[in-house]
Amino acid sequence: YQSVQKGTLKNLAAKWDMAPEDLACDGCRSGRQGAQSSKCYIRKCCSEKGLEVCGRCEEFPCATLKKFNDHAAPHSTLAVSNCELFREVGLFEGYHIQKEKWSCTCGEVFSWYQSKCSRCNEELENHLDD
Repeated sequence: YQSVQKGTLKNLAAKWDMAPEDLACDGCRSGRQGAQSSKCYIRKCCSEKGLEVCGRCEEFPCATLKKFNDHAAPHSTLAVSNCELFREVGLFEGYHIQKEKWSCTCGEVFSWYQSKCSRCNEELENHLDD
């Protein structure tokens, strides 16, 4: 998603030895997801239930989301807390809170795994321990 937004999709595809069209993603609620994103069972569940986010589900937090949240990949450990945030404050406010949390002081958005900003090279607090 971020590589599409930043115009670095071709670089990422080359790094992972994949075709750019297999990685191109405009976000979970868009019509274009990369090969991995299009297989996301959480996205599929929300779509089938007509929900924008898991936090709006009567079953939240379900066993599937808890299992994903407990996955070894660091970014998945924030799934339940992120959904709780959107449930409490709504999509608009939740989006702005997340954007501020995941933006460098220069304004560049960063990902879970970045330790330095790609724009200004500042050390980043990646929030994985929150």
